[in-house]
Amino acid sequence: MTPDRIGIYRVAGMERYGAIAPPFGPDAPYPELANLRDYQPGNFVFAAFRDFLRLLEWDAAHFGTAEWNPLGWLIRPGQTVVLKPNLVVSEHPGGDALVRYTDTDGALVRAVAEYVVRALEGRGTIVIGDSPIKETDFARATALTGIAATADALRRRRGLAIELIDFRDFVSRRDEVAMVDGRPQDGDPRGYTIYDLGHASELEEVSKHADRFRSTAAYYENQMPETHTAGTHRYSVANSVLEADVFINLPKLKTHCKSGVTVALKNLVGICNEKRWLPHHRKGSPQQGGDEYAEHTASGVKLVERLKDFFVQNPIGKLIYPRIMWANKLGKRILGVDLIRRIRNSDPYQNGGWYGNDTVWRMVVDLNKILRYGRADGTLATRPVRRIVTFVDGLWAGELEGPLKPSAKVAGVMLAGIDSLLLDNVAATLMGFDYRKIKLLARALDIEDYPLTDSSLDAVHLLSNELAWRSLEGIRGAHLAFRPPRGWVGHIELEDRGPVASARQRSQSAA
Repeated sequence: MTPDRIGIYRVAGMERYGAIAPPFGPDAPYPELANLRDYQPGNFVFAAFRDFLRLLEWDAAHFGTAEWNPLGWLIRPGQTVVLKPNLVVSEHPGGDALVRYTDTDGALVRAVAEYVVRALEGRGTIVIGDSPIKETDFARATALTGIAATADALRRRRGLAIELIDFRDFVSRRDEVAMVDGRPQDGDPRGYTIYDLGHASELEEVSKHADRFRSTAAYYENQMPETHTAGTHRYSVANSVLEADVFINLPKLKTHCKSGVTVALKNLVGICNEKRWLPHHRKGSPQQGGDEYAEHTASGVKLVERLKDFFVQNPIGKLIYPRIMWANKLGKRILGVDLIRRIRNSDPYQNGGWYGNDTVWRMVVDLNKILRYGRADGTLATRPVRRIVTFVDGLWAGELEGPLKPSAKVAGVMLAGIDSLLLDNVAATLMGFDYRKIKLLARALDIEDYPLTDSSLDAVHLLSNELAWRSLEGIRGAHLAFRPPRGWVGHIELEDRGPVASARQRSQSAA
């Protein structure tokens, strides 16, 4: 597999997808999986994934025989392999069924895992792990997606160690309106490594505004002054990820209110235990050095954002903020008016969830530098040190207000590649978006100190069972028309007009 080769597979029969149930065993006996017995006839996703591997031409000479080992080029017997799904939430305002549109689905995890098992040949370790947002119920998320049942099915294999790990060492609990408590937990049994990227961080370019960095994971505190200042940019990463021989990224294809899209690159937020260390936006408007909201954002929205920032970034907020939210809830019950929601819904350009966010992409790029170049001692090598491959779950996907509350999008696609940045650019185009308008993608292409790609978009070679998707131009004419988050409408979509401004120019003019 070379960096310039990216696969896109159209899955037929998606109207039957809801009937596929955990643990998502193969639909039929296959010669390369001779020791497998828990078949699930009708699991067309497994059959489609197998055909996708054939399309990718991995170990093509042995396809159809017991010797076929499509991941043998990537994995050796006895190694440790991390499968990193996106398990961001354990509930959805639209009901539990929509969690499978929001989190990576067990159907893809099981299919990938079976060919990892095949490559390990009975010796090795598979770690399925993630670090969701702080209030996610990990057990519930893995149950709803079928990933827990998948892990149980894999544990029946002799000679293999199967681990399902919540990488977080701190979690919070949310009631109907606000955070009510937080507590430590065991986290990654292998521990964590802290990286300080210093001047190699993409945040360094805007570090004169470091006092404005904010994390949406803050729990009545602000840890930014200790982790991100001029010359200092610290991240804490799970050692299960760093010590693995192979990292298999399994993101969900979704929109993202802060970064535009979330695919392979953005999924790496889940390798960190300390979400409170991750800058998601900068307080205030662009003229103030912020990107929390636009200059033209409604005054009432700006006031709400300032008050929220004060309460959730300070210990006093633990006493006052929940009471404010309960008062608002009471007003809704008595008067039928949710005042705070009405104010917040009046303007899309707020909370860092708009096209002018100039912070979150920098944090995401930093994490990709760490995964690609990070040594076990917390330093960066000059060459990539880790084997990475990505399979994108675009079966049931998410549009509009992703990543936490997306609307259902039956996309029926899978993507694969070893170059995360090029893959994300292709995925964004497939969604109907212009990568040049997405800072995470466009600006990442310009990085020179620790580049995230070994190739270029001009050199991409697309493999697909859909004729129109065998070129970027073809994809532009036959994209999936995802609807963007409301803070990105009119600022991300593909268009036929001439070239758009460069990513750096758009960054400077986002106000």
